[in-house]
Amino acid sequence: MRPFKKKLFLTTTILAFAPSVFAAQSVNLNHQSAALLRPLMTASMSASNQAVGIKEVSRTVDARKNLHLHLQETYAGVPVWGGEFILHVPNGATLQGAAASMMAAAQIPHSAMNGTLYQDIAGDLASTPKGALADAQLQKASRLAVDTYQQQVGGQLFVSNQQATLMVYVDGANKAHWAYLVKFDVAPPKPDALPARPVYLLDAVTLQAYQQWDEIQTAQPSANEIPVDLKRNVKGGGFGGNLKMGKRVYDGLNDDMPVLNLMRDIATQNCSLENKAVMVQNYNGRVLESFNCKKRDAEHNYVFWNGDQDAVNGGYSPANDALFGGAVIKDMYRKWYDVDVLTEAGGRPMLLKMVVHARMDNAYWD
Repeated sequence: MRPFKKKLFLTTTILAFAPSVFAAQSVNLNHQSAALLRPLMTASMSASNQAVGIKEVSRTVDARKNLHLHLQETYAGVPVWGGEFILHVPNGATLQGAAASMMAAAQIPHSAMNGTLYQDIAGDLASTPKGALADAQLQKASRLAVDTYQQQVGGQLFVSNQQATLMVYVDGANKAHWAYLVKFDVAPPKPDALPARPVYLLDAVTLQAYQQWDEIQTAQPSANEIPVDLKRNVKGGGFGGNLKMGKRVYDGLNDDMPVLNLMRDIATQNCSLENKAVMVQNYNGRVLESFNCKKRDAEHNYVFWNGDQDAVNGGYSPANDALFGGAVIKDMYRKWYDVDVLTEAGGRPMLLKMVVHARMDNAYWD
């Protein structure tokens, strides 16, 4: 999860890259034609910038055979923070390799881009002391980040999975710096607290923090889930919404919200809030949200009804809202873009896991 960082952008009408106090320049590629890649790459790969490169991060081919190529700018093989863009190539499914794809996209009509590239960063990095890029300095940056976090929270917490990576960081004044990106995991200080994954972006020379934030990792699937082969798809419903937005009724009747798609275990007569697209889990133990569903409710369109069984803090049923909201997101991506919102390796659609009822007066997202 990367925080918003304000940048200064050049428009396509001033690609001459006039000299400035600092060498680095940023170019906004949002909604630009891929034909712009030619002058940009020519400028980037000039005699003074031969260390600049473009690395392929990932590629996706949608149902219409359009190629969406995620590219990362590098300097001396090191990623440039924020220097990345997506290249959209119509009918580009057969293109291979980052360089060939960019060259082809520059000639294909309606190819487009989104993102940012940085130009002429070499001048800012040339005077960096060699010691700033040594392993000893990397280790020092890693220790400093942990110590800083411990001081900020006011306690010695268990830290694990430390990682430190060399980056090129371009600040708000468009000056490039060598920097270290440091991450580590912190266990919750008590059972009802959140875990943490602090991230620090530190200057490689001064170890000054440019940015810091908390990045939460995803949870592992619950081992208590009922095997799918014992379940059947059914129509369910209940209340939703909250005191501010009003009460929702998920039952499919006139003027009400649509029904909820659930799974019902025939043997136990229990309904779980899950379907082929979305699963709702309770934060406590990551168990599936479920309810007893022996019979259908005649007053609510004969669906299996759970009412407001998990009402809390003014919300009539956060679990029902999570199931419905997840399905809306999946459906939107399929209808608007003809792609899945998230995919696993090989392109298989991922199940959205919605976690509710954390024991805190807050919410968080990874």
